[in-house]
Amino acid sequence: KIDHEKWRSLVFVQCFMHSIVQERRKFGPIGWCIPYEYNNSDLDASLLFIEKHLSSTILVQLPLSWSTIQYMVADVQYGGRITDDLDRELFQCYAAQWFCDEVFRQTFCFNKYPSEFSYKVPEALEIAAYRTYIETLPPVDSPLIFGL
Repeated sequence: KIDHEKWRSLVFVQCFMHSIVQERRKFGPIGWCIPYEYNNSDLDASLLFIEKHLSSTILVQLPLSWSTIQYMVADVQYGGRITDDLDRELFQCYAAQWFCDEVFRQTFCFNKYPSEFSYKVPEALEIAAYRTYIETLPPVDSPLIFGL
């Protein structure tokens, strides 16, 4: 595995996106036009790709190719299951908003609107700090975090 602070942030972003697309299903046709069976293999494949991409870019002093990451995650890894054009567009929107240089800034929030809770990428290197942050997430998420 890669030992780099950007790797930890990207893992969190990918896991956050995975949880969002999983949880949208509970909203029925408002969540997805067609219900998709995303599972851990989608998450694992995306993380493996991001890990390989990071090792071939950042670790050799090259910039990340966000368009490549966005395409591979939204259109290939998860997008291979998507059959509805509106669902595909939504997934591409998630990828464009969350796989970008902004995620490495302290001011980055997954939710771009005023809310009771700010969903952020934890600023930490230790897994324990990530777990502590995850425990502070609200037990019931606002539909706004899903884009509803």
